[in-house]
Amino acid sequence: MTAFNYERYVGGAIRSVLAQDYPDDLLEVVVVDDGSSDGTAAAVREVQAAAPDRVVLIRQDNAGLGAATQTALDRARGELVAICDADDEWLPGKVIAQAEILASRPEVTLVYGDMRVIDEHGSLLDQSFFARQRITPLRGHVLDQLVAVNFTSNSTLMLRAAHVRPIPVDCPYADYWLVLHAAAAGELEVIDRPLSNYRLHGANMGFGATDERLLAELKRELTFRRLALTGELADSVGTDALARATLELKLNADSIGTRAGVPLHELLPVPDEDRALARAELVGALAAPQAEERVRLCARAALLDPLGVDARAAVGWWRPGIGRWRLGGANAELDRAEPGPVNHGRRITVGWAQELVAVPELLSIYCERVESVDGTLVIVAAAAELSTVATQLRDALTSVGVDPDDCPDLAVVPATADLSTLRPHAALTCGPELGLFPGVPSRV
Repeated sequence: MTAFNYERYVGGAIRSVLAQDYPDDLLEVVVVDDGSSDGTAAAVREVQAAAPDRVVLIRQDNAGLGAATQTALDRARGELVAICDADDEWLPGKVIAQAEILASRPEVTLVYGDMRVIDEHGSLLDQSFFARQRITPLRGHVLDQLVAVNFTSNSTLMLRAAHVRPIPVDCPYADYWLVLHAAAAGELEVIDRPLSNYRLHGANMGFGATDERLLAELKRELTFRRLALTGELADSVGTDALARATLELKLNADSIGTRAGVPLHELLPVPDEDRALARAELVGALAAPQAEERVRLCARAALLDPLGVDARAAVGWWRPGIGRWRLGGANAELDRAEPGPVNHGRRITVGWAQELVAVPELLSIYCERVESVDGTLVIVAAAAELSTVATQLRDALTSVGVDPDDCPDLAVVPATADLSTLRPHAALTCGPELGLFPGVPSRV
């Protein structure tokens, strides 16, 4: 249990845990007071006095939810870990029901359930949090679905301590982090009844938030998804789910930025080390022999550097197993062709300006591979940015040792251009046919 200025509720939350029908010596409450300025610590000590061997209080300077949760986890001694928010309450029978499932089914790594919604005074507002929020709880191997949306409920979570992974200091959602890693390790089970009371009041972090606080919450969600999907967890996520999450993150960031009037670089600041990692992932994707591996590397690049890598160009073409690709989110579906050598005729290859400026090495590789081919690289950019992009591309070529005035033909065109008009005059291809630009389909 983590608490920050919850003097009013924390005592009741702890008592609801201690009242569970479970052996006293097997259930311990670890409470972290995360720098509260009110009487939170005193309220905890009052309950602790009646159960000194079962309640642990740790006080620390305010460090945020992720750090406070990690402090509690570091102190916890149980084989099973459960979360109770300091303003919520567990309902009778919760612990024994979940513990029995985890004891009898080793394939299950986490158990959760529904919640009742109560107001600040404890009066019942809704019998089902799931119904109120139109949430469909899922069970089984559901990591890919969880990546899209967290359908679990924080104060009902119980998981095996063996599957807990360290929470990054800047992680805004400690519970979601724990849930995703538990889902990567096995199956989830849901109990189809309320296991806790969720208290709805004016300071809730997510549910019930409005206006500026809602925008702040959405910003935290963007930060979390980027953090979670660029770490080791991404290796367990399916390619479809990873590609979809990459596209949705960029779409949501653009939408939130427009609504809040905030530039994207403020919503999703990109450290230099992440930008460098993104470049390395794109270059590594060039050597990937399979389309699926290519799209995973491109997705990671777009998540690491949403400003420098166009998510639609990077993964928008991915359509597994149906023999068709879609070009960067465009409307027309395109024939798929396997990459092959280009050794005849004039070739027009298509690339994306944002990707080429971000990773100039792609330009260098292109120039090396088409040296003996009569071809043109058509570079697609926003119509209003053609002049700026042309200057950026000249600088990019120079930075990788290519003379802008002595290299294969390059042409910058607006994104609104109809490239199909070039078909009668030349074979129009995309990067993968030359082993280039892994974020686009093999043939237009």
